Amino acid sequence: MLHSLRMFRSETIQNPDRLVVRLEGDMDTEAAKDFASEVEKLLPKCGGSVELDLSGLDFISSGGLRQLLVVRKAVHAMGGCLSTTGVNAGIMQIFRLSNFDVMLGVK
Repeated sequence: MLHSLRMFRSETIQNPDRLVVRLEGDMDTEAAKDFASEVEKLLPKCGGSVELDLSGLDFISSGGLRQLLVVRKAVHAMGGCLSTTGVNAGIMQIFRLSNFDVMLGVK
């Protein structure tokens, strides 16, 4: 089955205690770099913690996985916490195959 790419979007909501990031569509390598850069820029303003809402994410490339690790490292360097919500079955399968479910603490 071929996968038709859907435009990637991210929406950030700044709270005093955490940054909430909603991801939608297909995260390819270039989109992932932009996402990680934006999150790293906003981290100091939000207490260093990030909640990723992945409920709208349809696909993530290996470059996208790498950028999740970049974000995780930046969050931990600030003493913050990275959490995920809304992981759908397709993304969970990718996370399990790559051990990201363990690295990101996804249940």
